[in-house]
Amino acid sequence: MPDESPASDADGIDLGGARAANPFWDFSLRVYAAPGVASACLAFQDRHGGDVNLVLLCAWLGYLGIRIDAAAIAKSDKLLAGWRDETIEPLRAIRRRLKETIGPFPSGMTADLRDFVKQAELESERLAQDVLYRSLESLPGKNAKNAERSGVARLNLRAYAAHLGLETGVARGAIEPLIAAMQAVLETPDEEGRSA
Repeated sequence: MPDESPASDADGIDLGGARAANPFWDFSLRVYAAPGVASACLAFQDRHGGDVNLVLLCAWLGYLGIRIDAAAIAKSDKLLAGWRDETIEPLRAIRRRLKETIGPFPSGMTADLRDFVKQAELESERLAQDVLYRSLESLPGKNAKNAERSGVARLNLRAYAAHLGLETGVARGAIEPLIAAMQAVLETPDEEGRSA
C-alpha cells in the first residue's frame, strides 16, 4: 500500500492533499485576463527570461502590501526551477509548436491536441502557484501596508528584474506596462464589490 502521508519538498512545504483555496491563483486569473496584462507578462517571460508565476507573485504580494527582497525572490525561483524546466516549459514549447504544421499534420488538424496541452500547461502553472502560495510562510518579507500598493508591487518586480540581471532601463520598460495594466483591473471592484 502506498504511503498516504502528504508529500513535502526539501523545505518542508506540504505538497499533498486536496486542492486548497489559493487567493494567489484567484488573483492571477483575475489579473491575467485583464487587457494588457497577459501581453506584458509574456513580454517579461519571452524577452527577459522571467517566470510569469514569479511576476504575478511579486505583483500580488505588492498589492497586499508585502515587500519581498532578493533572498525571497531567489528562494522562490529556486523552488520552481525544476518544475518549470521539466514541466511548464516543455508543455509551453509543445503548445507553441502545435500552432504550426508539423510534417503531414497541419495546425488545424492538431487544434484539439493543442487545447489539451494548453490545459495541461495551465494546470502545471496552477500547481506551481500552489507551491509558491504554500511557501509564503517561510519567505522573508516586510510589511509595507501603509505604502501605495502599486509602488510596493513595482519594488518587488524591480527586485525580480535585478535577480534576472536586467539593467534598470530594461527593467523599467518591462515593469511599467505590467503595473499600468494591473492597476486598471485592481482598482476596479469585482462582482462582489471588492478591489484587489
